Amino acid sequence: MKKIIILLVVTLVTLTSVRSQTIKEDIDYLQAVYGLEKRAIVEGFIQPDEVTSDDFWQLYEEYEKARKLIGARRIEFLLNFVDNYETLSDEELNSLIKKTTKERANLDKLINRYYKKINKLYGARVAARFLHIEMFIQSVTRLAILENIPFIDSLEH
Repeated sequence: MKKIIILLVVTLVTLTSVRSQTIKEDIDYLQAVYGLEKRAIVEGFIQPDEVTSDDFWQLYEEYEKARKLIGARRIEFLLNFVDNYETLSDEELNSLIKKTTKERANLDKLINRYYKKINKLYGARVAARFLHIEMFIQSVTRLAILENIPFIDSLEH
């Protein structure tokens, strides 16, 4: 599972340096691949006999739609940083950090909101597994991104 996530992050980093037609196309492509792999991972954690399958997956798709909107903004911020990290002014860097931390908080709120919905419908165990896998995927993704982007001012020191 970690290999799949790392592969997707490497794809993101590659897209930032290779660039296809537009940033939107890059984001759409990445999210489509990531979404398919992610759903397969979640299916492995959420047992079909524990949930009313159609209802759960409808709720999950609703969550994923909202998560992808947040993710698209976060990817745009990341691409902006990677493309401009050598020339970002303090003001631009502060703006980028504020936007990034706001979206991270929005993602955490979204996960918690769906944890509560899943808990209400399917109980604490299913909800806890949902929360666990989402937090794990987010952590692995963040780590892989941080390992593959330039460190601020790394070229100067």
